[in-house]
Amino acid sequence: MNPRADYTPRLRNHPWIQGFRFRTDLSVLTDPENRLLTRELQVRPIEVVFRDSSELRFEVNRQYQRLEEDFEISDGIVLPLGAAYDFTRYRFRGSTAPQYVVGVDTGVEIGDFFSGRRRDYLLELGVRPRRGVALGLGTEHSEVDLAEGSFDTDVFRLTANTQVSPWISLVNNLQYDTVSHELGWQMRFRWIRQPGNDLYVVYTHDWNEVPAPERRLVTLDTRLATKLVYTLRF
Repeated sequence: MNPRADYTPRLRNHPWIQGFRFRTDLSVLTDPENRLLTRELQVRPIEVVFRDSSELRFEVNRQYQRLEEDFEISDGIVLPLGAAYDFTRYRFRGSTAPQYVVGVDTGVEIGDFFSGRRRDYLLELGVRPRRGVALGLGTEHSEVDLAEGSFDTDVFRLTANTQVSPWISLVNNLQYDTVSHELGWQMRFRWIRQPGNDLYVVYTHDWNEVPAPERRLVTLDTRLATKLVYTLRF
């Protein structure tokens, strides 16, 4: 079950603010015996949309989680089978409009998390050096304090997207995290032969970091996939 409600009033004459967004999103998942497994209520009491498409928003996330099996959330830190958790988190986020040469997306999320608390800090920097080229560098730092133990995580992300023409694009995404110590690269090529007829080629490569003293990357897997979309008009 996933009901959702949105309300987006607009201002006609305000010099800086274009309008507001209000959103409520509920997601419920049960097991085959109709017992509640997860419930997530996302409420966006206020989001301000500025004239240049920059945004500033505040969100409240209320969650219920019941574990069907032991959950090793980090090395040596295990949440037990059958445990149920009810917690609330708060997010503050702001982003500049995508049309600027340099853009920033930043946010802070705080609140309860399973048996303890968690704090997340997000910062993403986007650069458009010329038309058709978009570069992005992002980092996310999390501090998790649980009854079972504490740990910190960091995720680093690099994106490089090229729009060769309105019909051909190349997207690259490189990501590393300090929990799994894995580095992943995904490259996606898209060719629009004509609207509705698309060819996709996706290549992924995953590495695992071998710990000290070697400190090197070992390939975990590589994959190549293609997808052809054809629209028949009649």
